[in-house]
Amino acid sequence: MIYFGTHHVKPATFLIPNSFRGKIIIIYGEPYGIKIPEKDGRYILKVPANGVMIVKNPLETGIIDEQYYFEDASYKKNKKIEILEQQDFNEDYTLEKTNKNLQEKSCCFFRWYRRL
Repeated sequence: MIYFGTHHVKPATFLIPNSFRGKIIIIYGEPYGIKIPEKDGRYILKVPANGVMIVKNPLETGIIDEQYYFEDASYKKNKKIEILEQQDFNEDYTLEKTNKNLQEKSCCFFRWYRRL
């Protein structure tokens, strides 16, 4: 019951340059930022080479539905990025180990927000 009563944010698809490595930072609610475009009911966020996006859209909170893709030079999706959780890395402090064999070059995303 709680799941259905919780606000769902608009689904989003992140398109990330193939060569990008680093943090993706999104600054929400800025009047001079870009308006995030939509396609087929999803926000489409094309991550720039520096990884920083400044957008007009306000920060939405709630249950998220996000997909991450690397894109080639012609801006076409070419590889979906698997969504991992921190415990998938089987660190010494991980309580429940998984059988995933992650390579050092795995790409992953960790979500963190801070309100100023």
